[in-house]
Amino acid sequence: MALDAESGAQREDANIAKRRDFELSDLDNAKDFHDALGGWPALAGLLSADASEVRRRAAQCVGTAAKHGFQAWVLEAEVLPRLVNMLDEATWPARKAAVYALGCALRSSAPVQRAFGRRGMAALSKLASTALEDSGNQQAWAVADKVAALIGDLVQEGRAVPPDACDAVAAVLAKAPADGRAD
Repeated sequence: MALDAESGAQREDANIAKRRDFELSDLDNAKDFHDALGGWPALAGLLSADASEVRRRAAQCVGTAAKHGFQAWVLEAEVLPRLVNMLDEATWPARKAAVYALGCALRSSAPVQRAFGRRGMAALSKLASTALEDSGNQQAWAVADKVAALIGDLVQEGRAVPPDACDAVAAVLAKAPADGRAD
């Protein structure tokens, strides 16, 4: 009975995060959620939930908010370190969602890039290597591809990128299929 209640609560958290993702795509709703309702800390807490699916959906929500111009919010409520921690997730979908959220937050945001720093870049590089080791897995390849694209975008923005990140991109490109990106 307790296990059923726990899985039911996890499903409800995942459904709440899914609805929140839709609502955060509207700029006024996003501002209200963050400012008037103070919902950002609760969403940040879901990035550390027990269930991987809940964490994945919460990362999607963060990415949606960041994509719509609210990158600075990632610097609040321990969101950035939680996203970096999600790069070590056990499941590829959760890792992919973390890369999505980080990509939305990092692109064109010098403050988030500074906070992300070397620790974040090292975690991205490690994730690319881990994904390449799981070479037969399409989900792993999609994550490696997205990491390489993110690092490449940061280089194009003129950000200093450590050699291990450049090596990670080179390794992904060396294994890239001839028909282009994974997804």
